[in-house]
Amino acid sequence: ATDEKQKVKQLAKRMARLLYLQAAGIADNGIRQATEKWARKSESASGINAILAATEHEPQIPVSALELDQHTYLLNCLNGVLDLTSGQLRPHSRNSRDLLITKLCHAEYDPGAKCPRFLEFLERIMGGNLDAEMDARTAGRIGFLQRAFGSALTADVSAKAVFCFFGGGNNGKSTLLEAY
Repeated sequence: ATDEKQKVKQLAKRMARLLYLQAAGIADNGIRQATEKWARKSESASGINAILAATEHEPQIPVSALELDQHTYLLNCLNGVLDLTSGQLRPHSRNSRDLLITKLCHAEYDPGAKCPRFLEFLERIMGGNLDAEMDARTAGRIGFLQRAFGSALTADVSAKAVFCFFGGGNNGKSTLLEAY
C-alpha cells in the first residue's frame, strides 16, 4: 500500500526526536553528547531516508491491519501470553511477537491469585448479605458478571451481547468498571 500521507516518515522523525529526550536523561556528559549527535544525524533527511531504507524490506515491518489481533482467546499479560481456553501461560518470546497482539493487560497472570476483597465487593453490590451465606440469587448475579467480564477479555463476539450497567448512584457501577 502507498503511504500517501507519509505516516511512516513522520513516525521515523518522531523516533529520531525521541533520541533527544533519551539523551537528556543520560548523566554521563560524553555519552549524552554522543547521543545528541546521533539524534541530530538521525533527524536529518539522509538519516530518515536511511531508517526507511533499512526497514522497508524487513519481514515483520509490513503488516496489514487485518493481521493484527487475530487470536481470539489469547490475552497478552505482563508476564506472558495467556491462552484463555487452556489456562496455559506462554512466555513472551520472539515467536509471541509474531502473534501481532496489540493489546496488553497491565497485570501479571497468577493462576493461584486470590481476590477475597473483590469477591466481597461483588457480593455487596449484587445485593448479598455479607453476614450470612451467599444465596443462589446473589451467586447467580456474580456468576453472570464474571462471565460477562471474562468474555470481554476475548475477541469472541459470537454472543452478540452488550452489557449495560444501570441503577441509582453509589452502588458500585463505576468502581467495578474502573477495577476492570
